[in-house]
This record gives sequence, C-alpha cells and structure tokens, in this order.
Amino acid sequence: MKAFALTLALASFAASADHHSHDNTAGHGAHEHGHGQFNLVLDGDQLMLELQAPAADLIGFEHKASSDAEKAQLKQALARLNAADTLFTLSPDAACKLTEQQVEVGHDEHDHDHDAAHEQDHDDHDGHEHADVHATYTFTCAKPDALKGITATLFGLYPTLQRLTVQGIVPGNQVAGELTPSDNTLSW
Repeated sequence: MKAFALTLALASFAASADHHSHDNTAGHGAHEHGHGQFNLVLDGDQLMLELQAPAADLIGFEHKASSDAEKAQLKQALARLNAADTLFTLSPDAACKLTEQQVEVGHDEHDHDHDAAHEQDHDDHDGHEHADVHATYTFTCAKPDALKGITATLFGLYPTLQRLTVQGIVPGNQVAGELTPSDNTLSW
C-alpha cells in the first residue's frame, strides 16, 4: 500500500511539475547506465524512498546470475541494498527508523531490432537483456519536522552510478533535482 501511495503521489507531482527544458528529462525513465531515479514522499511521520537504477551499476551485471560467483555477487549486492543506512543519511534530529523495505531485480528481455537512437544508448549491452533494481524504503520519523534533507551516500558504494534524477513531495513543497557523487545532498 505504501508503494502505491508513493507512486500516486509522484504521479501527481509529475503531472503538476513545471518541467523546464533539461537534457535529463528527455530520457526520464529510460534504462541508462550510470543514471538512476530517486523518488521521495514525506507524509506525516512516514518517509518513503524509491530507488531505481540499472543492475549493471548496483550489482555489476544485468543478466540473470548463473555461475556460483555471480550468485554470490548478487547475494552480496542485495545485502548491501538492504542496508538503507549505508545508502542514505537522514538528519539524526528527525529520529527516523527504517520500518519497511523491498528490493527487487527485474529483467527485461529485448530482441535485436532496436532503432538507431535506442541502439546508441545500449551499445554496451549484449543486446538481449536489461535489468533494473527497484528498491523502496519506508522510514518512520519521531520528529519529521526536523527532516530537512537527505544525503545519498550510495555513490561511494557504486562508482559507476553517476547521477540520480530526484523528484519528491514534502509538506508544503515539491522537490526536484539531480544528485551526483560531488553534489549528493537534497535539501528542502
């Protein structure tokens, strides 16, 4: 239900947001290595975060794990993604505690008939399969008014992840931007 609330809130945000001409909005939602999506909603004492990024950036490969080494790498990557406190830093004054999380890896099989523009974006792939990691994290905050931003510390763990496009809804405000390894804090 919380994932639905996050999706509904962000759909509303996207519909009402004033989209200026930015290069990064043209491919919003597309599978692009090094680029993920980060959504957030602060509703009452609940902070809901959603992260979506290519598996190549968060796991190290996109195909289904087949060898023992790949299965071990996937297991380690999922354990890291389930450690939300290593991915994001919230203001300690807000006293937020992780109450729910879900991490999934989805594979999307593609055929070889890509158009030229699509093929250009995917020339590093084997042409067969793309996978994204989709993770949701819900925090309950004892003092949500003290939460005035979030720092994405996950860049230190995932060096190929170079930017996160952010959109969110916080009390009385909508937030949007881009986080990078050198500019990894979103304030509101």
